Amino acid sequence: MEPFQFKNTHTFSEEEYRDIHRLLETKKGRLRGKIITAILTVACFFSPYTLLLGIVLVILFLLDRFKSGIVTKAFDNAHRESKLLKLKLTYGVSNNYLTLEGKGVSLKIGWNMIKVWELKERWLVISADQLPSFYLDIEKLKEKNLLLKVLSLCQKHGVMFDSKLNKERYNKTVQAMSANAAIA
Repeated sequence: MEPFQFKNTHTFSEEEYRDIHRLLETKKGRLRGKIITAILTVACFFSPYTLLLGIVLVILFLLDRFKSGIVTKAFDNAHRESKLLKLKLTYGVSNNYLTLEGKGVSLKIGWNMIKVWELKERWLVISADQLPSFYLDIEKLKEKNLLLKVLSLCQKHGVMFDSKLNKERYNKTVQAMSANAAIA
């Protein structure tokens, strides 16, 4: 692989950090699911044979609402308590290593140290055990024609986080990059 180097600098706001790490799908998909669940729940209450199922659906709905509030507060709290996330950080990547630099912090790890990677919002998030995550701007990687190289290193050394939404984004990104390469 041809040597390359890429860096992007960013400071995450509390809202941006929460949005990157949200576990729930888009609002449109959630609304459709809620409507279907509500219709099924109401239908279950019309028969004594399905009454228990209706009660279970109501409980699951309430747990989902409770869970989303906990998750939101957890990520907000993580951002508030983290000294690192409030800093202006420079995330770097090359064919040999990943770097993280900021005021009072300097980290350099080899690709063999990564564990999980994921495409989230506009970010490629690369994580290693017991270390901060590396956030690389997907659009900037595309501009430099480095996204496919970085993704291939991620695939070689780490595991993609198992999420249907992220698999779809990855496939779309690879298809778009392949189409652009075929045109050029």
